[in-house]
Amino acid sequence: ILTYQLIGTLLSDPSAKIIRDIGTQVHLANVSRLPRIQFDFLSIKETNEERITREQRQESIRNGFLHAWRGYTKYAWGYDELRPVSNGSNNNFNGWGATIVDSLDTMWIMDLKDEFNKSRDFVSKVDFSTSDGFISVFETTIRYLGGLLSAFELSDDPIFLEKAYELGTALLPSFNSSTGLPYNELSLAKYDYSISTYLEMNK
Repeated sequence: ILTYQLIGTLLSDPSAKIIRDIGTQVHLANVSRLPRIQFDFLSIKETNEERITREQRQESIRNGFLHAWRGYTKYAWGYDELRPVSNGSNNNFNGWGATIVDSLDTMWIMDLKDEFNKSRDFVSKVDFSTSDGFISVFETTIRYLGGLLSAFELSDDPIFLEKAYELGTALLPSFNSSTGLPYNELSLAKYDYSISTYLEMNK
């Protein structure tokens, strides 16, 4: 909910505080941008030996990512997951390319700009307001909404904020429960709920 509120703020006026109703039972007031929480790595003093070790480890991790990423792009591009043994693919997370969205911040941090830009083009064409069947609100929030917001935070590319807003808006009906807590699953096509919130199930 807070994420959606902040997106609305950024799209309209980054310096403004807003009051907005979310769903029918949820209300937040006076929400503004959160303070920076990232660690300041430039404050660390390291020896030359420590720097060499760090850079070697950094390169090893980067190469490991590229090995996995190239396998995904070769055998499962556009699908949610690669099946590494069979080189098949799965769509277990709404069919929007979960691996791509989940990897955006990693690619930016690793300075893999070609891979990032190809993924950016893919994301720009995804319709996050539609999906076959029911979607997991939790998985969709952490994998897609979180991935899009992280990509925007790092790259400042407005397409990621626009897509996060699109997805956040689509998820709003899941908060229309009697408790204000989101339903576990949501049908974007019908705005139906397949499972009630845990509190409602245990009344």
